Amino acid sequence: MLWTPLLFGWLAPRRALFENRSLTAFPSLPTNLPGVLRYPGKFANWLSDTFPFRGGLIQLHTQLSGSLLRTSPNADVVIGKEGWLFYAGEYALAGWSGLHPFDQQELYAWRDALVARQKALAAQGIRYLVYIAPDKQRIYPEYLPDGYRPGTPTRLEQLQAVLPTDFPLLDGGPDLLAAKSMRRLYLRTDSHWNEMGAFVGYETVITAMQKWFGQIHPISMGIFREAMTTVPSGDLSVMINRLEQIQEPSWFNDKSIRFKRPKVIDPKVPVDIVNDRADLETALIFHDSFGVGLMPFIAHHFRHAVFIHHKDVDMARVQAMRPQVVIHEIIERRLNRPLEKELAEPVK
Repeated sequence: MLWTPLLFGWLAPRRALFENRSLTAFPSLPTNLPGVLRYPGKFANWLSDTFPFRGGLIQLHTQLSGSLLRTSPNADVVIGKEGWLFYAGEYALAGWSGLHPFDQQELYAWRDALVARQKALAAQGIRYLVYIAPDKQRIYPEYLPDGYRPGTPTRLEQLQAVLPTDFPLLDGGPDLLAAKSMRRLYLRTDSHWNEMGAFVGYETVITAMQKWFGQIHPISMGIFREAMTTVPSGDLSVMINRLEQIQEPSWFNDKSIRFKRPKVIDPKVPVDIVNDRADLETALIFHDSFGVGLMPFIAHHFRHAVFIHHKDVDMARVQAMRPQVVIHEIIERRLNRPLEKELAEPVK
């Protein structure tokens, strides 16, 4: 009986599915005195990570906390109404509430960096457009727990106020708010938008680009058909150890969209799409995880579109490709991070 915990631990999975991390490996036997002295602590760490039924107990704790107490076991996840979850990390909710504004130095550093990027690209004859993808709470605040309220100023509002009036900064919020009454645009248990949310974001981008390229027009929303599908719960569910199958609306498009969203994205490998039927020549798109949903729609308009999962505009890639336009998609909460971690690429 004394060996039962060890046996279960040895046979346990090597990865914590609910925590999205590898479990502590069984410590190798020590070969010297310092190793012997450290071994009890290493063994205790391994045993606590691989204790029998640990995963089930974690799930039970999560279900009881969420269902009975309405509390989240992870401070970065807020359990909302009707099964909705919201990301609270990176000051996402504090920023939306107006409680995490820029100080003057940060604000003007962001402004100067973006304007410098635009000027550097314009000097090469390249258009530059920045699209801010809103966090979920800005579009669906009604599903937050009581007591959460929007406030001002948000960092996006501050940035809009100090950028030149002709700077092409697109806030995706107004169009998404206008469209939400027709279709759900964000995933209930995930921090991201769904296919339709991405499509509305794409419409905002292409409509803004019409002043530069009059021959392009957004794809009609009529290409989609809606269906309820069973899908794994999203990234926020994983963060609170709640893995389950849930019903979410999904949209399928007809064959007028030739390119499908990749199922797996390797941030180190650009997605390179060639479309010989398109009206425009080249686009280089720098994006975070929200930009993945934009891929099939934006690629529809360019003979050559390259999507790079990168927080800033890589000027070396720009100079190598010389695209007609650089699109820079940024999730709104990234404005809460230090500038040097977001726009660190030097302007040349």
